[in-house]
Amino acid sequence: DKAVKYMLDGKTVVCFGDSIFGKNDEDTGLCKQIAKNTNAIVINVAFGGTRMTDRGNTDSGFDQFDFPKLSASVVSKDWSGQENGLTFSGIPSYYASRLETLKNIDFSKVDIITFNYGTNDYTGYGDIREEYKTEMINCISRLQSAYQHIKFIAISPTWRLWYESDGIYLED
Repeated sequence: DKAVKYMLDGKTVVCFGDSIFGKNDEDTGLCKQIAKNTNAIVINVAFGGTRMTDRGNTDSGFDQFDFPKLSASVVSKDWSGQENGLTFSGIPSYYASRLETLKNIDFSKVDIITFNYGTNDYTGYGDIREEYKTEMINCISRLQSAYQHIKFIAISPTWRLWYESDGIYLED
């Protein structure tokens, strides 16, 4: 749509999220498609396997890249938690370069932050709706306290489901 293209032309957009954004930096990836279709400068700082909600008492390395901790690090400029998270086994190799990209963003020049989390939040236990909402509000508030000019676009969580090996639906 021409109106959207015009509105985002030349704007700097930073995309946080899980693997829906994070895994594909090719031309077919969401961030590249947003850039192509809007003429915006789009920076992908999404990390696959991450969440909006709290993981509880786990320390897997992934927790350091969940949005609550990333948003706190953006504001404080203290990246020690993420640097430590990189040392855990199972952390995807692209995390290090993605973290460097994030650390080098001048957020005073960012116009829009998008975030898309949810598919990994569904793997937690119980009803995550209230916790998701609370964490989302906390993250936006934290970032807005430091960067009042930034606009936020929340992208709906992606529904997740599992199938048995024989293709029969198991659960969601």
